[in-house]
This record gives sequence, C-alpha cells and structure tokens, in this order.
Amino acid sequence: MGSRPRGIPRTRAKGRRHQAPRERAPAAEGAAIRPPATSTPWHVVGGIAQALGHCACRAGYSVAHTGAHQMLTELRAARADNSYDRRLLRFTAPDLLIIDDLGLRQLPHNEPLDLYEVVRQALRAQIARRHVEPGPG
Repeated sequence: MGSRPRGIPRTRAKGRRHQAPRERAPAAEGAAIRPPATSTPWHVVGGIAQALGHCACRAGYSVAHTGAHQMLTELRAARADNSYDRRLLRFTAPDLLIIDDLGLRQLPHNEPLDLYEVVRQALRAQIARRHVEPGPG
C-alpha cells in the first residue's frame, strides 16, 4: 500500500526532517537568569494584589478593584455630567483600592490630576479614620 514503514511518523516519511532540540549554551558566570517569556511579572503582581484584596475582605475591610483605564474613563465622564465628587467617592471610600494596570500607558489630558485626586482623597480619609478610631490598648 504505502511506501512508509510502520512506526515512522507520516511527516518523516514525506521527507520532512525532525530537528533535535537545541542545547542551550551555558550561562556566563554572574549572568542573570531570566524567566521564560510566558510568565511575565504582571501576572505575579496581579495575583499578589488579588490575594491581598481577598485577605482584606476576609478580615472585614471594604475592597474595590478596578482597572486604571476604567477608573480614569469614569472620572473623565463624571467631569462632563457634574457627578465628579460622587464618582470620586466611589473610589476613595473603600479601605483598600486595587488599581490594576496602572502605568501601562501614558496618562493624557486631566488623567494625572484625576489619579492625584484619588490618591489624595484616599490618604485624607485614612488620616481622618486614624484620628477618629481609638488605637489598641
């Protein structure tokens, strides 16, 4: 029937060559070992942020998680319909705000000011809470 002997893959019988895996050159002394390209540090950071948020929820703290682009887009839209203070409160009211993908792109227009306001209001709320709540012991 066919000219290919049993046990030899079809691709090899058609004349394609299988290449042996290339050996890696030994790393030079003192050279940094890099992780594979498929495991980027962003996945690690995102996993740590989610784990911190989960622990905070279990401890009874309020947590909000949002993407930087989504948050800044909502704040920009809030400037247009005069609901900026209410939307800003949505991001500054929780005890922990996790902003995902911050710093992946340049912030245009008023977005740096919006980010500054979120951080400033959140810090102001934390300082106010510390002065109001009694300390341990």
